[in-house]
Amino acid sequence: MPNRSIAPEIHAFQDVRLDYPQAQRLPNGIEMWVIGDGEDEINRITWLLPGGKFQQAKPMLASITASVLFEGSECYDAAQVSDAFDFTGASRSSAAHDHYTEVRLSSLNDNLQHILPVFVNCVVAPSF
Repeated sequence: MPNRSIAPEIHAFQDVRLDYPQAQRLPNGIEMWVIGDGEDEINRITWLLPGGKFQQAKPMLASITASVLFEGSECYDAAQVSDAFDFTGASRSSAAHDHYTEVRLSSLNDNLQHILPVFVNCVVAPSF
């Protein structure tokens, strides 16, 4: 255990390099950007959906829709969705912005194959 009562040494940054994400086009025409070289143990998937606060028919509709997106879907009820995320240690978030809705998934690469079907089903076929 490090001794938290002693401040760490301060060093200058060494070789800071920021890479621009590589753009790729999927076979269905959707463009995606990939950051990283695949050697990381964790991943984050950000899905931008059309429609946001400026397109909502009633006040707060876009924000409420984004907040209840993971409360069940066509194939999974709320308990199954919650259990799937808890079991894999994955986290999800969603937020409505001005012209789009952002949905994020963060997980370990080892668990992605188990949690991705649940995540996609909640976004594509939610049950409100």
